[in-house]
Order: sequence, then structure tokens, then C-alpha cells
Amino acid sequence: MRWMLRLPFCYDVEVSLLGGTVGARGSKCIDENTLQDRSLRVPSCGSYPDRSRVADVRKRHPDGISFYVREGPTAENVGPDRGERMKREHLLAWTAVGVTAMVALGLAVLLGDKTSSPDPPIRTDTSLGRTNQLISQGWKAVDADELTDALALFDEAIKSKPRSSDAYNGRGWAYHCIGEESKALEDFERAIKLRPGNAVAVNNRGVINRNFHNYDAAIADFTRAIELAPRHVLAHVNRGFVSAIKGETEKAFKDFQRAITMNPRSAEAYTDRGATYCFALKDRDRALADFNHAVWVRPRHYDAYLNRGVLFFNEGKYQAAARDFRTALELKPKDAYAVLWLYLTLKRSGENGEEVLEAYAKQYLPGRPKLTVSHAIELHLGRKSPDEFLAAIVTNVEEQTGVGRLSVVNFHLGAYWWIRGRKETARHYLRQCVAAGVKDYHEHLSAEAALQLPDEPEGVNDAEKRR
Repeated sequence: MRWMLRLPFCYDVEVSLLGGTVGARGSKCIDENTLQDRSLRVPSCGSYPDRSRVADVRKRHPDGISFYVREGPTAENVGPDRGERMKREHLLAWTAVGVTAMVALGLAVLLGDKTSSPDPPIRTDTSLGRTNQLISQGWKAVDADELTDALALFDEAIKSKPRSSDAYNGRGWAYHCIGEESKALEDFERAIKLRPGNAVAVNNRGVINRNFHNYDAAIADFTRAIELAPRHVLAHVNRGFVSAIKGETEKAFKDFQRAITMNPRSAEAYTDRGATYCFALKDRDRALADFNHAVWVRPRHYDAYLNRGVLFFNEGKYQAAARDFRTALELKPKDAYAVLWLYLTLKRSGENGEEVLEAYAKQYLPGRPKLTVSHAIELHLGRKSPDEFLAAIVTNVEEQTGVGRLSVVNFHLGAYWWIRGRKETARHYLRQCVAAGVKDYHEHLSAEAALQLPDEPEGVNDAEKRR
């Protein structure tokens, strides 16, 4: 923007606003009858040319101001009052420049910088901030395995903002963690309905479909999540794992490789690829290499230790297996699954594993949801008979049903009788576990390995052998 202002000092002043900066330059009005003209030079501005036909002479005023004087043989630039006249004219000129600068600055403040972006609007919805805070606290509770607290926080977030897709997604994952898969599926469905582009909720619904063994629906969900978020690493990993379950190992390894390419430090990608080497290709060396790499890129990755521990367990490397299961428990002290595997490992190696189960049951079992693993702990501790164990599983309608749970139940019944020396009974249940065909389950792999062990079970003490 430019303005030409004529101030009452016979000076024309040009004011410019360019990108928020202020510039000004002035020149004395030229009178046709005047033989002299002075043009003030303002720093970073410049001066207008005059129309006199006399020589330019650079002058410096005593106050340090530089200016040009048109020297010529006229009466105006000679005489005893020449210096006083020059001071008055310069004072008037600089006054004009100062006023101009103030006007320009005022205009700049009033109009604003047209090149800058407007300030973001002030958020007045305080409920949204409260909801996000509750969701964040809920996820922290999930990470700490405080699942009851997590559910309460997500419930409160939903009450605070009933149409929060993220709140339903968080509560769905908390339900998944305690084994209430049907409720989890309902929450994920609601989250997707509220925001169809919620790639995280779509991926999580795929996880539930996988657990229900609806593999086609699971792959469709993971594919949709990838369409919504092409760099969704976990969606690639999950789709790869389900493809491996379906026997499509080529597709599986392509998805694992894409995930690793996008995130070379994805512990999930290495862990699931290692598990695929275990159950799909029976390639122990590559599986172990992937589990080791997963631990290397993320030393606190629970699943990597658990999978590697099961691998060592099936190979009879019980000390290494026990070490990994203990590490998994350090990462998730309330995890019943890891403590069961540690117990079985200790029993196989001839140690007293009941102390581990007793300590866990005393500290954590009363407040835990009654899942299959919780009932299995009570079975191995002798608090439930095999028949009571089966009855508890059948009456637990909250947990997912299907061949997956059947495989877990038969495995623990087989382990129960194996430890007590009832080998034929144990093998019966282990064969049923394998027959369920859920080959990606740890229990399936361990049942296969146990059926190949010698007739005399390892780690069974004399008292148990006599039973």
C-alpha cells in the first residue's frame, strides 16, 4: 500500500506499507521561482530528484544529519542567517518524517499484516479438553494393566462427550484386554459409526474378528484401515499375521516387510513374523532371529519375550524360557498368561512352580476378571477340579467362544494331568488341543511339542509320579 500525504511544511511525503514494514521519504516542494532545493536523505528511504540546474554538494549538519544542498549563485544560500535557516528547514523536515512514521505505524496496526495468517480461534468447548484428558488417562491405565480403572475412565469420557469416537475406541480396547470381546466389538462398531475414518478403530475391530476366527472379515478391516491410513504399521502387521493363519504366507511376508520398511524399529512386525516362522514354516532359527531383533529394537516389548520363551520351552531350554517369562512378568506383573507359562516351565525343569502361582493368586487373582487363564491358575493350584474348571469355562459367557478357547482349555487339562503323571489322560487332551487346529496359538505349538516327548515326563517328582 502507498499513500501520498502533503504535510503543512511544504513537503510531500510518501508512506508505504509492505509486508508490515514502514517506509517514508520526503522532499521539499519545489517553487518555480526558487533557485535552491534541499532534499533530505532518510536512512533506507532515498530522495526525490529536484529540478535545479546547479551542482550537488554533500553537506553534514552539526547534529550529524546528512543532506544535499544545491549550491548556486543565489541570494538564498548566502548571507549571515544561512545556518539558522538551514536548521529550521531540517527541523521541519524531520518533524514531517516523524509524523509520517507515526501515521504509517498506526495504519499498520489498524490494518494488520495482510501476509500473516489469522490467529486460531479460541476453543470455548471445555468439555472437549476434559474428554481428551480422560481418554489419555484411560490409555495410561491400559498400559499399566489397570483395566478396571481404564474402563471407569473411558466410561466417564463417554459421559462427558457421548459422540467421542476415540472414547469408544479406548473402552473397546480395555474390554478386549479383559477378554470381553463381544463388548469390545460393540464399542469399536460405535466408534466407526461416529467417525468412519477412524483407522485405529477399524484396525481394532479387525483384531476382534481375528480372535473370533472371522479371518476374512479381519483382513477386510485391516485393508480398510490401510486405505484410511496407508502408513498404519500395525494394520500391515495384523493383516500379515491373519494371512499367515490362512496359509497365505507369501502375502503375509509382504505385509511384514512393508511394515518393517515403514518402521524399521517395529517390534510388533518382527515378533509376528517370528511367530509366523514358528507355526507356519517350523523355521526355528529365523523365528529366534526375529524375536531377538524385536527385543533389541524394543527391550521392553512384552510379546517378544513371551514368544521367545514359548519357543525355548518347546525346545526343552527351560532356563532360557524361565528367564524370558520372568522378564515378561516384570513388564506386566499382573499378566496371568505369563505366570502360567512360568509355572509350567518350572514344573518341567523339576522346580516348585506352585510358589509362583500362589504368590500371583494371592496378590492379583481376586481383582482379575475370571478368564480362562484365571480358572487355569485355580486348576493348577488344586482350587478347582478338572470338572469344575470345565464348568467355569462353559458358564463364562462374557469371554469369546470358539475353537481358540477350546484349544487353551484342552492344553491346560493336558498339562494338569501330565504334571501328575497321568500320561495317557494328558495325551488325550493334548491331542484334542492339536485337533482344534488353531495353529497360531502357543498352546497348539506346545501341545505338538509335548506329544513328541518321551513317555517319562520331565520334572515330575516322585510324589506326583505315584498319584
